[in-house]
Amino acid sequence: MTLLPWFLGLTSLAWLGFSGHFWRSTNEIKCVLSIENLLALCLLQAGAVLLEEESSWLAMGRLALTG
Repeated sequence: MTLLPWFLGLTSLAWLGFSGHFWRSTNEIKCVLSIENLLALCLLQAGAVLLEEESSWLAMGRLALTG
């Protein structure tokens, strides 16, 4: 579960690079990149939420173990 935020972030950045290269010669580059940027931000935010949730579960487990 720890690798999931990294995977989501790297996947979205790779997709951004590919789509930017593919659409560079068209007039739609701003529209495509803005949609891709929005998608990347959503994926990175979801990864950050998952990471925060996982760390809170780990903290509660540590507290339960130490008493």
